[in-house]
Amino acid sequence: MKTNIFSREEKGFKVKAGEARFKESYTMKGVTLNTLDIKISAKDTNGNLAVFEQTGHTPKGGPPLHIHPFQDEWFYVLEGEYLFQV
Repeated sequence: MKTNIFSREEKGFKVKAGEARFKESYTMKGVTLNTLDIKISAKDTNGNLAVFEQTGHTPKGGPPLHIHPFQDEWFYVLEGEYLFQV
């Protein structure tokens, strides 16, 4: 018998620009004043994936150098320029 460990929406969903799924929107504190709008919530994927749109409000302000030992992280820049250090 095959079991599915993932529960997901029976239908697709749409999250508009500037809006957040489940109204999950956060303002980063400390380093920047950027906002994060959750587009695909961990609630949608049993904690396996989260996708968010970050809007920059701090000039030249992005996340500080950091690592995620157990996660992948990627960026897709929609507007402007971003400097990455790998």
